[in-house]
Amino acid sequence: MAIRPDLRTTFQTEIADSFAAIYKRDKGNPGKNAKDAAKRAYEIFQNTLNSPLDFILIGPDQIRSNSELAENLGLIITHQKKTKRGKENEVVHGAILGESQWSLLINDAFILGAIHGHKEVFLLGKSFKIIEERDSSLTTLGREIALLQIAGYQRVATEEKELIAFQLPEEISAEDLTLQALWNRLDQFEVEAISRFFDTLECD
Repeated sequence: MAIRPDLRTTFQTEIADSFAAIYKRDKGNPGKNAKDAAKRAYEIFQNTLNSPLDFILIGPDQIRSNSELAENLGLIITHQKKTKRGKENEVVHGAILGESQWSLLINDAFILGAIHGHKEVFLLGKSFKIIEERDSSLTTLGREIALLQIAGYQRVATEEKELIAFQLPEEISAEDLTLQALWNRLDQFEVEAISRFFDTLECD
């Protein structure tokens, strides 16, 4: 899928302008500086967008360490690693975010790549924690679903047990969405609303 020529610049500008806030709120390591953070986030976005799979898989942190899922679906990482002989031993595309230097920024770029690609999103699990009890903020999973809701994703039926599916209606154009646009909407997102939504979000 073609990428807008200016999107790399958009990543650089938005992350540079907000890097102090990004670094303060992040639960991981977004990067050593704004330039590094933007480069890594853009790579995750691009690798998610260009994945040959038409879906991504989200859920508990354990899915990233599930070797069977990783082998069958592939992991999305920033770049291919090389062996001592210089041969690439990992692919960058897949359905699961597997970047070792994880951060909320990387996670947001992963979700944005899926949104731009109109990819179906599968949520794996039986029960979900979407609100942090200590401060009533969104968990990482809650944030992922909030971003999908902001983009216009809707829940769709699935016959698979322990899977909840979300799709972006074809008539919705999401190609103009940027990280900053999602963050602006997320700042206004009502935690209570998503909490009520998740009260009914159980696998059938």
